[in-house]
Amino acid sequence: CKAVAAPAIISRRSWSDAASSAVCALAERDKRVVCLTAAMKCGSKLDTFAERFPDRFFDVGIAEGHMLTMAAGMAAGGLRPVVFIYSTFLQRAMDQLVHDIAMQNLPVTIAVDRSGLIGDDGETHQGLLDISWSRSVPHLVVAAPRDEIGLSALFDLGLRRNGPMMIRFPRGEAIPSLHRIRGEIFLDDLPVPEILEKGTECALLGYGKTVELMLQAREIIVRDGGVPPSVVDIKCVKPMCVPVMEELLKSHELVIVAEDGYKECGVGEAIASLAEKLRPLSRTAMVLPMGIPDLFVPQGTVSEQAEYCGLTPRKVVTMYEEYQKRTHRQGSGIQGVR
Repeated sequence: CKAVAAPAIISRRSWSDAASSAVCALAERDKRVVCLTAAMKCGSKLDTFAERFPDRFFDVGIAEGHMLTMAAGMAAGGLRPVVFIYSTFLQRAMDQLVHDIAMQNLPVTIAVDRSGLIGDDGETHQGLLDISWSRSVPHLVVAAPRDEIGLSALFDLGLRRNGPMMIRFPRGEAIPSLHRIRGEIFLDDLPVPEILEKGTECALLGYGKTVELMLQAREIIVRDGGVPPSVVDIKCVKPMCVPVMEELLKSHELVIVAEDGYKECGVGEAIASLAEKLRPLSRTAMVLPMGIPDLFVPQGTVSEQAEYCGLTPRKVVTMYEEYQKRTHRQGSGIQGVR
């Protein structure tokens, strides 16, 4: 009897609420857990934590760089700090993240709120740069959950690890459970990619918010009579799980990677680079990365911005269909019109 995953169930609480609740649960279990914010107690939904653990809550004001250095000192002293910060504001503290936390390999968990497209807050507040630059920081683990189950598991992992970890999550309503038939699996204290749907020919890869996008794209492909693709939740953006990625590249003809950050220097490009390294040794898939193009995203709703940037299920389906048409022409000897 094949297990059937339940559809997404939407809750009313936000990702910020869900993250705050997860850290409150950690603080109940472990007195080393402390929480830091840079004047965003309300925005990051940390009121409850501040009320329950007033001696373990620190609001440093608008001083993000200072906050990360302070968290580094706390970690060096034996505490387990969790830093709540918006993706756009983390850009102000990259030096401290690199030198004070990552270089010392200190156990600081960075909860990156408002990652990806954030809607009406405007061009300056888009959370689009964190993946492209954080992937190059040594010692730093970067992961993104698709639902609240994954979010809680990642915070638990951050508490167990003896090095820095960045957990990114978007603005908006959290999904309690998305396409779940089991809990999280970790290998060497790292999240393992999960195949949510097993298909052939094409694999649709996403992480965080784009996992739901890829599941929606698969539904359209199947509904329209296409060959059902695989859908994979990458989960750990850095370090990439190379053995799983290699197997996916070798077992599929096309891999489409969607991410809600800039395409340049993103995960899709890393997977495409891996495919090129494998190509001289074995037949590997064509990799098509999709993400935010090289521009500053104008103000609008999240859905309007996604449409503007081409980050939609329909765009994924179009890429899949165009690939199918090209391969059909090549297989039949049809050259097409140039």
